[in-house]
This record gives sequence, structure tokens and C-alpha cells, in this order.
Amino acid sequence: MKRTYIPDNYSIQFNDLIEDIQNIILKESDNSYCTIVCKQWQKIILKNSHVCKTCNKITKIYDNVLWVTDNDDPFCCGYFGKSLENYKAIKGILNRDYYFIRKIYQSIGVCYAAVKSNGDALQYIKKQPDIVCLEAVKNNPNALVHVKNQTEEICLAALKKNGGVLRYVKINQTDEMCVEAVKNSDYALEYVNNQTYEICFASVKNDGNTFKCVKKQYQTEEIILEALKTNPNVLANVEIVSQDFALKVLKISLHALRYIDEQNEEMCLEAVTQNGLCLEWVKNKTDKIVQAALNQNTGAFKFVKNPTEELCIEIIKKDCYSVIPETIKNPTENMLLEAVKVNPYVMNYAENLSDETYLKLVKQNGQTLSYIKNQTREMCLEAIKQAPSNFKYINKQHRTEEMYIELYKIGGDAHFDYPFMFADN
Repeated sequence: MKRTYIPDNYSIQFNDLIEDIQNIILKESDNSYCTIVCKQWQKIILKNSHVCKTCNKITKIYDNVLWVTDNDDPFCCGYFGKSLENYKAIKGILNRDYYFIRKIYQSIGVCYAAVKSNGDALQYIKKQPDIVCLEAVKNNPNALVHVKNQTEEICLAALKKNGGVLRYVKINQTDEMCVEAVKNSDYALEYVNNQTYEICFASVKNDGNTFKCVKKQYQTEEIILEALKTNPNVLANVEIVSQDFALKVLKISLHALRYIDEQNEEMCLEAVTQNGLCLEWVKNKTDKIVQAALNQNTGAFKFVKNPTEELCIEIIKKDCYSVIPETIKNPTENMLLEAVKVNPYVMNYAENLSDETYLKLVKQNGQTLSYIKNQTREMCLEAIKQAPSNFKYINKQHRTEEMYIELYKIGGDAHFDYPFMFADN
């Protein structure tokens, strides 16, 4: 950088000071770190001048503008008059179309503006200052592929945005780069040249699915447990060698029970008491385990093989609406008698029942009459005794004069105000 010195014996009138600064000092230097050695001048200049805080350039003395900078530039390129107007016009074009960089003079300010608009513009920039490359990868991490002279700082800036660009790193991969990459990408681990325990742990902590890329030597219990937090299926290709490890696994993910071959009652109870649906993966379904699962979630009943009638009735009492339609096929009379108390719809699953059984079911819930095709007089009478509104479920053939009289005896004239009761089925 060129420095201009003015000797102490250099005689000049103060009125010529500004003119000399413009014509001598600025002309012979780049206005950076200009040294004024005349002490009397130095005090006057520092007191009455404006200096850019970014680049330390003298931009104004009194009201005379010496040097104009663009406030958007972090490095203050320095544009004067018309040049500043042109520069701002160019920036406006680059914001809309970064390809324009190929057709103009590539000053550092123009290049910076281009990559700030779109990092891909870096591929058209011939000379790539670090500050331009850094801004490019911050805008678009994939622009790292276009960086000619990569540095660790530039690579880290890109990896913090997208760890997957590790595949574009041309310089030696540092542990810091790799850790940053696997933290921000679910597939960066496959591009790590030299895996370490720290890198593998950071990767599975971010995404358990990356465990498949972890080398065998680093597949420790700690890394397996960490991967399990986000990927329950990580145990599909892992051998669980101890009961202690199996219990640790279940504390993190109950679904891991499916991958445990050597199950014991303790771990199974631990699983089903927290989620009854884990009964699906229990190999030895003891009565104690089944009962614990059903207490937690009656939906686990579908995983019970060959349930007893007693167990079916017990579960129907708890959850009739979902159990019979989904799990109990060919329900017995006792099951149906319990079920129709709250859900007459289960009659759709009853086939070839005797008239005696149908009558019992109607006595439990008169609405079951609507599901019986071959109705009897006794069934119809029982239904309207429970609720006169059940008359609407009686078949046409049983709507006799006798039945209307019985309805009148039960409910009085009020029920004849509802014509729908007497509509033909």
C-alpha cells in the first residue's frame, strides 16, 4: 500500500489544504491509512473530517465530499459520484438476474452483490476473494462446489447450513467439519472419510437412521441407545446380548420389544403396563401379562389368542363398542347378552340364534328388535314394554289390532301423535 508523506517544511496556505488532499494524497494512494505528518494539519483534519468506520477512509472534510462508499458493502469499495449510481444500478440488475455478472467488470463489490443475491453466481466469478466465497455459501451451501480455493472457514460456513455438502469439500476433512456436517444432515455420515466415535455419536443423535452407516467398531451400546431415540428399528440388525441391555432399550422405546428374542416376564410387564398394544410382540402371553395389557388398553384384546368366554365378557363390559365388531367372531349367547346392553349393533354379528335367545336379547335391550328378521309376538310386546318408541321396529305383519291395543295400554293416547310409529316397514 502506498503512503504519502508531506514534509514539515512544506509551506502551503490552509485554503489549499483540501485541494492538495484531493489532487496529491488521494491521487497517489488508495485513501487507506493515509499518513499526514504535518502536526498542525493533522489536528485540523481529524477535527473536521469524517472517516468511514469500516475502512478508515477519509470521506468528507467540512462539506467537501472526497470519497463515497456504499453502506451495503461490508468492505467499502469506494465509489464516487456517477460510479456510485452505476454500481447501485448494477446491484439492482444482479438481484433479478445473477447471470449478468458474466457481462460486466467483476469488481469485488459487484461480485459480492451477485453472490448475496444468489450463491450460484460464484461459478461465473473468475477471481474469488474469500469474502465473496463466504457470502456465496451462506446464501446457498451448494455453491461450495464452485469454490476454487476452499478454506476451513468457508467449508464450515457451508456445512452449518447444509451438512450434505460435505461431499463437495476438497480439502482435508477435519473432525470439526464432520461433526458440523452430521449435525445438519441425515446422510452426511456416508461422506465422512475417517469416522470417529464423536462423529458417529453426533450423527445418530441427529438422526437414528444414520446408524446404518456407522462402522461396526463404533456400534457400541451408547451409540445404539442414542440412535434408538429417533429410530426404533435400529435394533433390526443389532444383537441384544444381555437382559440388562434389553431393559435399557425398553426404557427408551417400547417398540423395541419386537426385536428382543430372550424375553422375560419382567420386561414384558414393563412394556404392556405402559402401552398395552405391546402385547403384540410378547412371545409368551401369560394370563398376568394379558391382564396387565388389557387394563392399560382394551384394544390389546385383538392380540389375545383363543380368549376364554369369561375374558371376552370382562372386556365387553369395559369396551363393547370396539371389541365385538373387531375381535370377537361368532359371539356366544352370554357375550351377546352383555354386549346388547350398550350396543345393539353387535346383533349384526349374531347368526342362527333360537327364538328363545332372541327374546332374551330383546329383554336386555328393546332396540335389538330392529336386527331380528323373524320376529315373534312375544319379542314385539317385550320391546314396546321397554319403550313405546320401539314400536317402529315391529314388522308389518305384527302390527295388528291387538298390538295397537297393547301399545295404547302401555303409553296412552300420547303415542298416537307420532305417525312414524305406524309407518309400514
